[in-house]
Amino acid sequence: MKSNEEFLKGIYEKAEIINSEKKVYSRKPNRYLKYSSIAALFIIIPVLLIQGNLSKELPPDVKGPRVMSYGNIDQGFLEADQILSGTVVDKRIEETEIKISVDVNEVLYGSEAEENIIVYGAENISDSLVLEEEYIYLLYKQDKKLYLYNDIEGLLINDNSGSFIDVFGNRYTIEDILNNIDGRR
Repeated sequence: MKSNEEFLKGIYEKAEIINSEKKVYSRKPNRYLKYSSIAALFIIIPVLLIQGNLSKELPPDVKGPRVMSYGNIDQGFLEADQILSGTVVDKRIEETEIKISVDVNEVLYGSEAEENIIVYGAENISDSLVLEEEYIYLLYKQDKKLYLYNDIEGLLINDNSGSFIDVFGNRYTIEDILNNIDGRR
């Protein structure tokens, strides 16, 4: 049998071994703490970014659907044969086209136009046209008919604040439109 002194010496040695193992173990970072802090960053940073963007002024609602389109409306100003402002009087779908009757308010570019003209476009734009609403039309001539430039891209919608909005969300005043037209000369 062991004496009391040997027994206590063994207990103290065992306690020192356990203490040294705890120190080694406690020095390692907790992997759950590490991963949870990374996950918190993925949550907190986007929230902070969103809160910063919500204070900015939101764009006004545009009447008509928003259409994803690839192109450049500035190209329409360069290639249009005629640019005019007018009010939709009537619209009819004939086969695969829409026939739009327009009362011309002002010719911004091109030859003089009659008071009422017929404009053709793809039938899928019929829902975005509102009767008695003013638009800017970018038109090209083909077979003695007037067609909208790239259909929905050829319409600039009046937002009732003295400016017009294109399909990409760009805002134009009449002065901006006239400057774009002057840029083609």
